Parts: sequence; C-alpha cells; structure tokens
Amino acid sequence: LAQNVDHIEIWSGDHAFTDIVRQFTRNGIPVTVHAPPHGIARSLEHAATRVHRLAELSFMHTTPILDGAA
Repeated sequence: LAQNVDHIEIWSGDHAFTDIVRQFTRNGIPVTVHAPPHGIARSLEHAATRVHRLAELSFMHTTPILDGAA
C-alpha cells in the first residue's frame, strides 16, 4: 500500500485509528485527520501529521411552507 499512496485522510476522531495512523506516518506517509473540535482522541491527534478541526454544524431555523401558502 505504501508504494501506491502519497497521503491518507481520515474523517473520524476515533482512537481506533491511532495505531494505523502511526504505521503510516512511520512509513513516511502523511496523515490528515478531519474531526469535530472536541471529538478527536488525544492519541490520534498526536499521531497525525495534520489535524483539521471541522466547524460545528449549525442549521438555520426556517418556517415550513404548507400547502404552497406562504
């Protein structure tokens, strides 16, 4: 795998990825982890080459339109 990959991206902050991230970085493959601001394991954060903290999702409150009437 290392011969065919030049970068890994993981979209999770779960500690379960820490060991594989360490293996990749030891083999010279940079790893970017994308995770919520407070949703990344400390071990994963330290193992990754780069951490991208995702913005919290916010939803605009809207009033639904029923029966086509505004």
